[in-house]
This record gives sequence, C-alpha cells and structure tokens, in this order.
Amino acid sequence: MRYGLAMTFRFSMFQKDQEKAVQQFFREMMNEERIQIAYIGAYMNIPNLHAHFAVAGESKHGSTLEGIDKKRWCERWAEISGLKGRALEIIDISDSEGWERYIEKNIRSDSSSKTTWYNTKLLQKMGDKNNGKTE
Repeated sequence: MRYGLAMTFRFSMFQKDQEKAVQQFFREMMNEERIQIAYIGAYMNIPNLHAHFAVAGESKHGSTLEGIDKKRWCERWAEISGLKGRALEIIDISDSEGWERYIEKNIRSDSSSKTTWYNTKLLQKMGDKNNGKTE
C-alpha cells in the first residue's frame, strides 16, 4: 500500500446511526476531494463508542489522500457527530508495515466490534495484502 490514513472516529452516545454518519462523511470526502476511497474498519463499543478505519484513496490522475486538509475533515466530523474537540483523529500510514500494524492492533472481529469494508476492489488494486485477514 502506498499511502493511506488511519482514522479513529468517536461517537456521541446519543448518535443514532453511527454507520450512516461515517458513510455520509466518506461520501462528502470523496466528492470534495475528487478521489475514490476504500477502507477496512471496525465499529467498537468497548470501552466507549468509536470506530477505527484504515483508508486508502486514489484519483483517476493518480493522486492519493496524502494532500488532504486533515484539520478541515476533523472539523467536518465534529459537525456531523455533534462532538467537539478530538472527535476524529487522522494519522498518516505511509507503508505496508504501517497498514499491517494498524489493522492488527485496531481492527478485529469479536463480540465487541463490527467489521466493515468498502471498495475491496480498490484495496486489492492498491496492494492491500491484509484485506479479509481480520474476518
């Protein structure tokens, strides 16, 4: 994997549909950044409501998520979620080992989480050898 982002979303305990909110966020990101994204993620309920996502993206012209304005997207998630402060953390993932470590540490399938994927075809194209590893 060339470049990606590790995202940790926090949710208000009053937020009804966390998955729908995250999908809205990613739709807006794709439209505004004019980039196709793919991700593997997990919604967690222990110790509190949050989600971890490993996100990759690529445009038709070969640009990636590397140049996005992370602060703007953190602010946008705060608006969607209704949370202030550190509602979203975004960390760069710049190599395959980083992807492996992040997925192994944060994305797991057990009774306290729900794993989700989006655009697995792009993940495979971009070289994600870990796709499906956490099922």
